Parts: sequence; structure tokens; C-alpha cells
Amino acid sequence: MTSEDMRFEARFTSYPQPKTITIPNILNEEEQQKTIGYATFTYEGKDYTLEPVVEDDQLFYIFKDQTAGKGTYPAGRFFYSDFPKDGHVIIDFNKAYNPPCAFSEFTTTGALWIARRSNGVWGAPVRRLDHGFWPTWSPDGRELAFSGSILGGALGIVPVDSGPPRILMDGAHGIDAGKAYWVANGTQLIFRGHESRGRSAVFSIPAAGGTPRLLAVFEDPNLSAARGSWGFAAGRMYYSAEERQSDVWVMELERP
Repeated sequence: MTSEDMRFEARFTSYPQPKTITIPNILNEEEQQKTIGYATFTYEGKDYTLEPVVEDDQLFYIFKDQTAGKGTYPAGRFFYSDFPKDGHVIIDFNKAYNPPCAFSEFTTTGALWIARRSNGVWGAPVRRLDHGFWPTWSPDGRELAFSGSILGGALGIVPVDSGPPRILMDGAHGIDAGKAYWVANGTQLIFRGHESRGRSAVFSIPAAGGTPRLLAVFEDPNLSAARGSWGFAAGRMYYSAEERQSDVWVMELERP
């Protein structure tokens, strides 16, 4: 059930330059996220301010109210809005949702689980990593690449069977790695992130470790390349590049 009383046309105040703010995640760790301003709205005669972070081509809001722990998730809830237009954004609390970890520990609590199948029967999930998001299998099936945060962060690789994870890239590089994709021969990982000016970009990094390399920058904020499927063939990378995934882009890759 929705209520128009919970939908607001908020005034958006943009910062002269994007800045970084610290946000605690569900693991009680601190993450650095980019924000471009804050939204102000009035409810029952009182002004409230929310400072969203940029997530792909939308603004992402984290808030906590008096319902927390009394019918909604104790740590808070989330919702999205479009980018501001003419100095305003639509804030709709009807679209607020609890994080998946409010319902199951097998979701985004930060843990990475692996289930094995033997003779056609799936076994119970086994916790392989206490902290890992957006996992992708290596071409040989022996390793998993993962991001350090659901909003993008460090990038690492963990063996499927045993052994500690290897961190390929951490916060010192200034890049928030999203979901990583393996090239066909398993020597490189391709991932979406944000470059030094905050623009959405595509990077590569050797699976054995090394320095991230900038491959492409999206000048248009609507072309974030963050929501589509990526594929690799014949030295090329194919990917969709906006929320509705209506465009398919092609990038030539250097062969190792």
C-alpha cells in the first residue's frame, strides 16, 4: 500500500565538486562513497536532509526512521531516485526496501557461499569467505573473483576449495570495483569502476596481480555500463551501456 504523503519533491543542493563520504556497511566496516549533494524536504512542518551517494546512473539513499526494529530492518532501509532535474529530486519512501540480509543469511551479509552437487543432488551451502560480493567463476572453475562491497570496493580472488583470498586492488588505488568479468584465458579481469574525476569507467587488472589499467571512460553519465551483461570473443568485449540495456557497445582488447 502506497501513500502520497510519503512522496516528496525535494530541493537538491549540489556541491561545487563531488566529494567522498564515509558510510558504515552491514559488516560495521567503513566505505568511501561519492556524493554530489543533498536533498531537503519538509514533513509535518519540519525540514529533513538526506545525502545520497552515486550508484551507477541513480542516487542511492540510506536512511533510518522510528520504524527501525519495529517492523523494518533495524540497521535501516534503502531507496533510489533519479538524478536531480532543475534543482529537484523525487523522494518516494513508498519505494523504500529492507536489504536482502534482513530475510536470509545467504544473501548480502558479506559472506560468500558455495554449494556442490554430487550425483545430481545439491549439498548444503558452505561458507567460503566471510566478506565477498558479486562473485564470478574463473574459466577453469578453480577460483572466484569478488568485490569487497555490494556498492563496489576492493577486488580479490579466492580459491574455490581452500586457501586465503588474494587482494588484487584495495582502496589505495582510488577505484571502487564492481562486478569483475574474466577474459576467456583467465589472465585478466575486466571491471566497472569510477576514475579520479568520478566518471564511470572500465578497467582491467591481471589476475596474477598488478596495476589496474583504464580502458574506457563514459563521458555521458547515462552510459554507465553497470547494469548490462558483458561478453568476450575474438579479442573484443561486448557490453550494454545504459539502464534499459538498449545499446550494445564493442571494445577491442589487447591480447596478452
